[in-house]
Amino acid sequence: MKIRLPVNDPPGWLTALARALLAGAIGLVAVAVLLPNTWLAELRLRWRWFSEAINRVEALWPALDMVHVLMFAAVGVLAALAFPAWSRWRLLMAITTLAVVSEFVQIWVPGRTASVGEALLDVMAGALGLLLAGALARLAGWRSPRDRPPSPPAPT
Repeated sequence: MKIRLPVNDPPGWLTALARALLAGAIGLVAVAVLLPNTWLAELRLRWRWFSEAINRVEALWPALDMVHVLMFAAVGVLAALAFPAWSRWRLLMAITTLAVVSEFVQIWVPGRTASVGEALLDVMAGALGLLLAGALARLAGWRSPRDRPPSPPAPT
């Protein structure tokens, strides 16, 4: 016997909240990549809590740039929740664009360098975020509009 969970749409308030948080996350990515290294170092000296937070995130897995992983995984989760009707491929292309642009603009930021490896890490972290959001949506019994059965034709 197969058990079927009820299927619902994600709540509208969650989509609206995710869109607002996604805008903030993209803004955070923009600020993070546009600040010269000397400014980031100054912020870490002045704001101890900021430095401690970065140190804790970096210590999670020292072999990877965990700040990038955390930021782009969050972008992936928020993008999936913010745009439930978009296909996962379309969301992944948007995340890929953000990752490539965020690395490319660092060419002109003093003390920063562009890295193909970090762009790939960002895309993989964003994909992980999309997968996590998809798993959570399935557990919650949500479906996207593209997963709904087609409507019957209107009577003529």
